[in-house]
Amino acid sequence: MGREILGSLSGFLTKNGRLEKKRVRYLVVYCSDPFYHPTFEEFVNGLGEACVVFAEPGGPLLLQHEWCEPQKEEETILGRVRFIIDELGVEEIILINHSECAAYRDTYGGEGVSQEQIDGYAKADLEDLVPKLSERFPKVKKVYAFFAHPEGGYVRFSRI
Repeated sequence: MGREILGSLSGFLTKNGRLEKKRVRYLVVYCSDPFYHPTFEEFVNGLGEACVVFAEPGGPLLLQHEWCEPQKEEETILGRVRFIIDELGVEEIILINHSECAAYRDTYGGEGVSQEQIDGYAKADLEDLVPKLSERFPKVKKVYAFFAHPEGGYVRFSRI
C-alpha cells in the first residue's frame, strides 16, 4: 500500500473515516525506534481513545534533558508538550521507554557500561519524569510510565 500512495499522482483518500476534531485524552511519548514502533502503535490503538503521539529518538529521554538545559519553554520540547496539552485538552500523559534503546546507549553508554545499566537509566528517567511532569502541567490529571522489553518473542509493557 505504501508504494501505491507514494506513486499516486493524484493523491490519496483515506478509508478510515472522516476528519473529526475532538478533545484528546492522551499524549503518548515514546522512542521512534523502528523495531519497537509496531508494538508502540499496538499499545496506543489498545487505549481506544484519541491520542497525540510524540515519537522521537529516545522519547522520554528528550523530556528529561529539558530540565538539564534551561531555555525559553516555548522553544523546547516541553513547550511543544504544553502547546499540545493546552490546544487539545490532553488529560493524561503516557511515557514509554524500551530496552536496548540506541539513544540511551549513546547518552549513557561507553566502555564498561552494560545493557542492563543502560536499561536502568531508562527506567530511572521514567520514575523521575512522572512527578516532574505532574507538577509542571497541573491540567494533566495523570502521568503513566511504562518500560517495554522483549519477553518470549513478544514485547511486555511493564508499569513503572
